[in-house]
Amino acid sequence: MHTRLPLRRLATAVAVSAAAVLTTLTFATPAHAADTVDVNLSGVPGSFTAGSRGAATLSGTFQNRGNAAITSLQPVFTIHLDGMPPDGVKVVRLTGGELNAQSSGAGTVTFTDNNSFELTRNGRRTVLYALQFTATAPSGKASITLEAYSGGSRLGGDDASTTVKGNAAPVTASPSPSPSNTNTGLQPTFTNGPSYSLANPGDDGGNAASDASTVPVSLYVMGGLLIAVGAVILFLLFRRQKPIAEVATTYPVYDPTRPMSLGYPRQAGSHPTAVLPTVRDVEPPTLPGPPPSYPHR
Repeated sequence: MHTRLPLRRLATAVAVSAAAVLTTLTFATPAHAADTVDVNLSGVPGSFTAGSRGAATLSGTFQNRGNAAITSLQPVFTIHLDGMPPDGVKVVRLTGGELNAQSSGAGTVTFTDNNSFELTRNGRRTVLYALQFTATAPSGKASITLEAYSGGSRLGGDDASTTVKGNAAPVTASPSPSPSNTNTGLQPTFTNGPSYSLANPGDDGGNAASDASTVPVSLYVMGGLLIAVGAVILFLLFRRQKPIAEVATTYPVYDPTRPMSLGYPRQAGSHPTAVLPTVRDVEPPTLPGPPPSYPHR
């Protein structure tokens, strides 16, 4: 009974460890897939003045948290300001030129950086951008989102907000059409930096994103080993024990009342091969007397 108690505790500990590993695998897989790339957006000021000469310098840092390299990573900006036209904001990469603007809805403009780059395993990359709201931007609260895409899949992102002090009146519920203002304000000019040429970036990007979002195989192996050890311990604990009667018949029992024998079988009615004579106390033999005497003639 005392020897089974440590085994039961060990089996309980192994079962709890296996359950913890499986729970970690279950809940960690979606989060790992959604945050393959850690994106950090910094440098966003608290307020902007639309149409001002200065532009804010934003810093986008990308760090690979996956288990494989990402060969084609594209940063994408999404800026939303209620009532902002597509030309109300501009984004320029300091080493690659101005990004193309694309309207994604009312007051939402998307900028895709076509200068994709590679992130090795645990690799880190920082890219600088210049952000400017033009004179056509209205006043309001603007949200700025920087996301990392590869092969059409979102791998991570970060966002910030700022207050825009614009010259244009805020948009009402039913805006009236007005001619667009051709005065776009000061456009920052930057020299072109190094260019990147990647053959078929979309083909490898999807594979890289899927490989980076997988869980390490070592966690599955460790969980399987824990489950196997727990099963063996439970089998040893709860296996059927032999009955006492069976154990008694299996092993010989010494009986001190019976004489020891050499193990030879005895047959009923048999007698010893040699019978010892009975020894008795007898009288000593008589010595012969003198010879009889005869008369002399």
